[in-house]
Amino acid sequence: MLKLVRDFFIDCQTRAVRYSIWKSLENLEAQLSGEGDIDVVFDPQQRSEVSALLAEHAFILDANSSATVGKDVLVHRGFDRPSGGFISLHVHFNCRFGSKTHKECRYIYEQEMFRDFVPHEEIQRLCDGHFFTIRLLSVAMRETPDDPFIEEIACRYEEGIAARDGAILDERIPTYFDCTPAVLFQDVRARGVVALHDRQSIVAAAIDAGEARSDYARQAEATKRPRSLRSRLMKVLGRSRNKLNRPAQIVVAGVDGAGKTTVCWLLRKKFSAIGPAYVIYLGRREWSSVNHWVDRRRVGAGPLAWLMRQVWPLSSTAELLSRAGNGWARKWLLGAFVIYDRALYDVVMKFSGGYGPAGRVARTVVNFAAARHGDFHYMLEVPVEVAQSRKPAGKYTIPYLRDTQDRLSTLLPDRYVRLDSGASDADEIANQIVARYFEAAVTWPRRY
Repeated sequence: MLKLVRDFFIDCQTRAVRYSIWKSLENLEAQLSGEGDIDVVFDPQQRSEVSALLAEHAFILDANSSATVGKDVLVHRGFDRPSGGFISLHVHFNCRFGSKTHKECRYIYEQEMFRDFVPHEEIQRLCDGHFFTIRLLSVAMRETPDDPFIEEIACRYEEGIAARDGAILDERIPTYFDCTPAVLFQDVRARGVVALHDRQSIVAAAIDAGEARSDYARQAEATKRPRSLRSRLMKVLGRSRNKLNRPAQIVVAGVDGAGKTTVCWLLRKKFSAIGPAYVIYLGRREWSSVNHWVDRRRVGAGPLAWLMRQVWPLSSTAELLSRAGNGWARKWLLGAFVIYDRALYDVVMKFSGGYGPAGRVARTVVNFAAARHGDFHYMLEVPVEVAQSRKPAGKYTIPYLRDTQDRLSTLLPDRYVRLDSGASDADEIANQIVARYFEAAVTWPRRY
């Protein structure tokens, strides 16, 4: 079981928040390990307590998910730092099932669900009696073409189940299917799910007697969020949406050999699971054709070399600022996660040794831009001997790396969080950064 899952549900129990994990329990172990969604029903009278606990554990509402329906079925997503996996929590404030669009059917015995649970490790899941009943109702109403678990339910009932579970089925099956469990399960054994589909009208009438399906369907339609211009643009471009509606720019700084590039690409891979993600390089290893031409001709003597040396601080700075601008546009136009390999402050450090009036202009402009660049900022610190060992032999000297790291550490503002990339591997560093994003973004308003 993932740590985030265990911690959240244990806190629910500690604070007397009534809940029960209720859906697809045959796959419960996989769900608790981050494979698939976890459906949990809460007491609607404790909505505020549940919302506070979700925020405390950094679960963020995915309001635009097709599985978020009306006010009672809300998808939240979290991140488990130890495993590096994402968790999808379907929060029900009434036990609802049915069509994907409306979840219009309600099992009105929620209060019994909070009483009739089974301890599972350190958490609690719904007992088989209610679980089997809801599964039978779901298949009957959705006309699922095939559900092999239905025949297993019939077998378990006929072979003998716990007394409390049997009592629930003995009471609910006549209510919803207008027949005894023995008759229903004998028919299921003979004809499969068709036996449930043939009773759909009877089941629908019984559900409507508890709460009319049309009532919640109207609420679901009334609360449906219109598609934003950004989401339409993403669809045209064939890109995935940001499932959290909270795009961000993350800047990763550090000396050569600190592990910036590895961490940045790991962050891209992780964030891609919940939205569009890009890595933008703000270093001087790669240039456009224009700056490549200037760079080659600024070396040497002669009027042209002198002129190119005056141009170089401005032209190279303009290109790096354009890359940062590209990232800013991707964040706001596409709702993307943008990860920057290196900080704009590298430019300030590069031109701190002179370069005349052009160098002063470059430093001033970049200082202004860098102070406003990014939402999250990190400096990877590493023993210089480790940094040197990660690069080709002879490429960097220990004094050079030590001087660069000291200068960068002095130059970067306090908002740059220092992370020791010598003591932790790149995956753990990336997990720390993603976890910090969730902890901060849970308090943000939706960005689009």
